[in-house]
Amino acid sequence: MPASGWVCLNTDGASKGEAGASGCGGILQHDNGTWLAGFAKFLGNTTAYMAEIWGLYEGLCLARNLGITRLEVQVDSEALVKAIQGSNVGGNMYWNIMKKIQELLNLDWEIRLTHIYREANRCADILANMGSNLAANKMIYEEPPLEVRQVLFDDFRGVSLPRVVLM
Repeated sequence: MPASGWVCLNTDGASKGEAGASGCGGILQHDNGTWLAGFAKFLGNTTAYMAEIWGLYEGLCLARNLGITRLEVQVDSEALVKAIQGSNVGGNMYWNIMKKIQELLNLDWEIRLTHIYREANRCADILANMGSNLAANKMIYEEPPLEVRQVLFDDFRGVSLPRVVLM
């Protein structure tokens, strides 16, 4: 959970195979862990990395539209965090959307961007997978959809998942 007075944004992208049906999703939570908003978006056919990038962009846009001024952003793509922090867009195909993300990050708000493991990003992962199957372009959720409620409850209770980390 974010520090007091901050909102947490978790985003993710999903692609069914390399350059397959893709989506992105994300969740905004208050500093006490309660749901603020969520989204799922269908992206058509693209790569997993591009879906991750779109997830971050859509999440930042949603946070901005909600008037959030202090935002802790957590993504499970270490490559994306490094690209944003190093201003390395990662290739011509990503340039336009990465430029839009940089413009959003440079607006008048406080943002912290961090990498987290995918086990800590399960709600955003579920929403991204929902996005890859959407018939509509994008859904904004004012209440948690049924598909994420158990994961939210587990997070609230502090349920942890094992992860092997090579050192």
